[in-house]
Amino acid sequence: MIPDTPEVRLLISAEEKLDAPEIRWLKGSQPHDERVSGVNERRQHPERYAPTLKQFTTAMESKRNISVPGGTLCRVVERSDARCTALPLDTFAYVKIRIIEGPKRGQEGWVCELRDVFGTTSAKIF
Repeated sequence: MIPDTPEVRLLISAEEKLDAPEIRWLKGSQPHDERVSGVNERRQHPERYAPTLKQFTTAMESKRNISVPGGTLCRVVERSDARCTALPLDTFAYVKIRIIEGPKRGQEGWVCELRDVFGTTSAKIF
């Protein structure tokens, strides 16, 4: 878990703005042929469609992490559109959680959550 700091919030906010057009494309409905060619193009040239994503994910990975044991009960308190992988077709995004049990109870920070492009969310935070 990455602690919620002003620097981390700034990184997330900036990436959300820079990546917004690509998120709109991923969530959009294109004709089948356009969708297929767009996906193929993104696989071949990720740097064209997510030029800031690798730098952003590297910056986030360099932040101090708080270790949280698997299975710890947490609550999502904020969602972002900042993706947490450098692959342009992945839709993993950062969410802010609050730990609600155990010795780290009350601590908040950012973790990666699996989300599909249609807005449904997995229940599992890892």
